[in-house]
Amino acid sequence: ALNIILAFVMNFQMAMVIWALLGLSTSFAYWGASIKAIRMLGDSSEQGRLYGFFQSFEGLMNTVSAFVAMGIFTYFASQVAGLKYTLIFYGFMCLLAAVLLYFVYDEKNSVDDGEEEDKIELKDIGRVLKMPQTWILAFTLFSIYAVYSGSTLLTPYLTDVIGISVGAASIIAIFRTYIARFLFCPVGGFISDKTGQVAKTILAVAILSGISIACFFLISGSTPVALVLTVVMVSAALIYMNYGIMWSISEEVKIPRHLYGTAVGVASIIGYLPDSFMHTIFGNWLDQYGADGYQYIFMFLIGLCVISVITCVIAMQFKRKNA
Repeated sequence: ALNIILAFVMNFQMAMVIWALLGLSTSFAYWGASIKAIRMLGDSSEQGRLYGFFQSFEGLMNTVSAFVAMGIFTYFASQVAGLKYTLIFYGFMCLLAAVLLYFVYDEKNSVDDGEEEDKIELKDIGRVLKMPQTWILAFTLFSIYAVYSGSTLLTPYLTDVIGISVGAASIIAIFRTYIARFLFCPVGGFISDKTGQVAKTILAVAILSGISIACFFLISGSTPVALVLTVVMVSAALIYMNYGIMWSISEEVKIPRHLYGTAVGVASIIGYLPDSFMHTIFGNWLDQYGADGYQYIFMFLIGLCVISVITCVIAMQFKRKNA
């Protein structure tokens, strides 16, 4: 509804109000409820697959809707008209999702693992902040999401440093951004569910991710393109395997389900914080050091993999202590 309102009242003041309200309605309310709803679709033995397929198909739908929106925008000669109908399209998609959720998702029949569902009160925010599980989830999200977000710089690295053509780099970027996400997010889920050890799975994949990123230190302009492609694809596969199951850690450390929506909201503030500073830092390194700036970026990403490992060790210790 907010998108549709903005489509018909497009001015700066209204845009500021709408963006603020969208922040409250999506990031604060909708996102936490969505992640909780995914968790409640299955029991503890299914969490990896549930979140893996969720991330996989979310990426697919993002891609499809983006192409449709681009088609709508370019169809109109006027950019204002194009933006107007693009906003209407996204507003319609939100309304369609709401209708489908109402008729398809049965919250009463969702899996609760025998846990009582209490009403959330304001004091529960303080309770969530005091729970170690919240911070384990937060730093798991932070480290994995930051590696995922930072890996987008691989495309300019391939063209600026390695010397791969823009066309070839674009094909690699399409694989890394869309195909790898669709294919490998569920793979991480299947592995974690099969082993029954989410934290150990994330830990192992984080170590392998760090090693794959370190391989970029050994790549130069004389490296065969096939080898470069292999390193990029393996790195992308590992990054998306962890990206698909990062929310599953919440089941491993047993965040109470009736507090999960609140915990997601709190953890997301920290988890998605890298978007607010990371690319600015990366840009400064590239401006200051040129091509050598990528070496600092790779070291930063490896450091994030180390944070994932440390967080998973803490999660395993917490699980053992509270078993």
